[in-house]
Amino acid sequence: MSDCNYYKVGGSLEYQHPTYVVRQADFDLYEGLQNGEFCYVLNSRQMGKSSLRVQMMKKLKEQGIKCASIDMTRIGNHVTPSEWYAGVISELLRGFGLSRKVDFSSWWRQRELLPPLQRLRELIEDVLLVEFSQKLVIFIDEIDSIIKIKFKEDFFAFIRACYNQRVDNPDYNRLTFCLLGVATPSDLIEDKNLSTPFNIGRAIELTGFQLHEATPLIEGLAVKSNNPEAVLREVLAWTGGQPFLTQKVCKLILSACETIPDGEEVEWVEKLVRSRIIENWETQDEPEHLRTIRDRILWSQRQGQLLQLYQHVQTGEVKANDKPEHMELRLSGLVVKQQGKLRVYNRIYGSIFNQSWVENALAEAGLVPEVAETPTSSEAEIQFIEQVASKALKQFENQQIEALFLAMQAGQELKALVRDSCPLQDYPTTAPLLALQTILDNIRERNQFKSYPGIVYDVCFSPNGQYIATTGNNGIVLIWNLSGQQLARWSTHQNIVYDLSFSPDGQKILTAGQDGIARLWNLSGQQIAQFNGHRGSLWCASFSPNGQQIATAGRDGIARLWNLSGQEIAQFKGHHLGVWSVSFSPNGQLIATAGVDGTVRVWKLSEQQLCQFKGHHGEVWSVSFSPDG
Repeated sequence: MSDCNYYKVGGSLEYQHPTYVVRQADFDLYEGLQNGEFCYVLNSRQMGKSSLRVQMMKKLKEQGIKCASIDMTRIGNHVTPSEWYAGVISELLRGFGLSRKVDFSSWWRQRELLPPLQRLRELIEDVLLVEFSQKLVIFIDEIDSIIKIKFKEDFFAFIRACYNQRVDNPDYNRLTFCLLGVATPSDLIEDKNLSTPFNIGRAIELTGFQLHEATPLIEGLAVKSNNPEAVLREVLAWTGGQPFLTQKVCKLILSACETIPDGEEVEWVEKLVRSRIIENWETQDEPEHLRTIRDRILWSQRQGQLLQLYQHVQTGEVKANDKPEHMELRLSGLVVKQQGKLRVYNRIYGSIFNQSWVENALAEAGLVPEVAETPTSSEAEIQFIEQVASKALKQFENQQIEALFLAMQAGQELKALVRDSCPLQDYPTTAPLLALQTILDNIRERNQFKSYPGIVYDVCFSPNGQYIATTGNNGIVLIWNLSGQQLARWSTHQNIVYDLSFSPDGQKILTAGQDGIARLWNLSGQQIAQFNGHRGSLWCASFSPNGQQIATAGRDGIARLWNLSGQEIAQFKGHHLGVWSVSFSPNGQLIATAGVDGTVRVWKLSEQQLCQFKGHHGEVWSVSFSPDG
């Protein structure tokens, strides 16, 4: 794989693509479909809906659930109802692998006296539910492509009827639908003559990438920076985690000729974003993204309402509601709902679709731009200050002194907004004051170890508590005493080291790297053994209590047991995605694993799974046994 092809801009990501980011929606949709819930993922374009479908179909099939997908753009909308339903049925037969068993042409002709929708019902009842005894999930993607066809209400009413049919025909409990597209539930059934709207199913919220979720994106940036996490943090600060833009900026970084100088990540990313995306954006917008947002607004029948609403979002607070213009503006992707308010999705959109753009668009539409009644602090300024204060509180968990400086910076920004002698109740926000007070009341930091050149991914104490080992994104291990004096330093892996630990006797160090290898070292930095076998990054490596065995786990979803010579003893398979953590019981007879799939599992060393713990609604990052096991 060439570096420049690590990121993919546009189109669906194939199953287990290295840059696929697992979000909360992955867990919610998997849980819903497994439980037989009708689900819909309705959002703006290029948010990763189709990639989510690809991952979900593969995971469900691994659980024995039959799946089929219909891309509505393949059928088209300039067709008769009969042609359209014939296309749907043909796609279902193909998707469920029945094309050879059922002669579509003959089957269709034998029912030519029936209305097309009735034929679809017979396919489901007499073919699909008869041929298969397991659960069935039908994914219907790009549903917005059929919103304007005249008979779409009948189709979505039929899907609703399949759900209601569960009461009278238990076989329908095995059938589930998942709808994906750029639409709202009210778009699906608009005909007031139909008895009820499309009011079934579970809405799956598909949000942008969060930094803690985006580990797969960090790995590709390591070739351009000694501090890839800092680079990604700045990328997300510009994109807001919007999946298409985030992949695009990461790809631009990877294709750049130069590397990013240490400490200049903020300035470097900003220069790239401005020169390669914002400036002359209409000519640089390939694959098309920004022009799609522009056109959805300017070509809308509610153009004036959308522009005026967006102008209010830019200049003040707008409470989100379910009015048509609010929903349409959100579906354009330009704004999102956050804490009950409409906000511009990200800094890139805000820089391109700025106040000047809105005023020009309003003028071209023959509308007078609205002017704010009184000059107030802009929503963007207040939001920025609140974000800095919030970031300071989060940073305080592991960087107390830096968090204090960050909170002070937020305070200075607030001071610039308020006039002298302004009463506290009139401050536009008090978040910096709260952050400062909280940090000053709780700060406990005693010392800092500052000579590490990059991100620190893991820190551990020696068993006697007298030494500290650190490692991070450049593959270097450092040993320190408690005064901050560096005692030893050596290179371990070519790039990121995610985990390290002392042996129980304190004489050896175990490391786990992005290269998929675990390595065993003495305290002088000499390699004793190497543990090969994992595919993809290795996220965790642990010693058994007696120090004679090692457990490893990572991106490939398999935990492995080894002896100290590097010989593999056992494999523990069961997680559907990567395994973040592996831990031995105090007696060394069991191991526990925690995974990206939201489960914790306990195993015997003979590879037998003893139990599984479900209940988390997201990834499980760490697992450990109680002291008594």
